[in-house]
Amino acid sequence: MRNIGGKLVCPRCGYSRDVDQNTLASMRKVIVFQRRVEAKEVYLELPHGAVLREDVQCPNCGRRGVYYWRRQRSTAESSDLIEKVWKCPSCGYEWVESE
Repeated sequence: MRNIGGKLVCPRCGYSRDVDQNTLASMRKVIVFQRRVEAKEVYLELPHGAVLREDVQCPNCGRRGVYYWRRQRSTAESSDLIEKVWKCPSCGYEWVESE
């Protein structure tokens, strides 16, 4: 209900009712609407030794706090390559940085 010129008017149906200031003051209350968020479950396959870093932000969803671990790769052109693998617990996004 909205107060328009001493009347309470419903924004949906247009119903109006005359009210005085005393009635208006007693009818005031705070209504809190909570946004419902659906949680989706993400199964993380993390290797033993994965470390949580709270200061790193996921580039996909923007959440802070992602896991990382190191893995070693060998290629024909170079002997050994160490990579740092990051994985977000919120969205499951994974990215790799070469060291």
